[in-house]
Amino acid sequence: MKRTLISLLLLLLIATLPGCLLFVAGAAAGVAVGGYAYADGKLTANMDATPDQIAAAIPLAASDLKLTVISVNAAEATARTADDTSVKIYIKPLTPKTSRVAIRVGTFGDENLSQAIFQAIKSHVPK
Repeated sequence: MKRTLISLLLLLLIATLPGCLLFVAGAAAGVAVGGYAYADGKLTANMDATPDQIAAAIPLAASDLKLTVISVNAAEATARTADDTSVKIYIKPLTPKTSRVAIRVGTFGDENLSQAIFQAIKSHVPK
């Protein structure tokens, strides 16, 4: 009986924790209005460019930030930092003229470097 009561209380406690749901909803709203969202170690943002334009800008951005490009195409890119940390960039078309870019640095993410990479890519995309 005691175990059942404790289990029910724990389930009730878990059910009343809306923090994660609110964070995810807020992150999605941030991307929708042109900002970026950083969640679970990954920066996600929309960009007014095609996947091909973004892919063409990635080597230039990588050069600016002293990253070594391993591979790049219109769907994803892989690069390495000077300390051999992996950088993955995912590109997904949204409309004929906009795309969603997701950047993950390393296993757990690096928000500052992800932002720098995004801004560098954005600076090399034709206006």
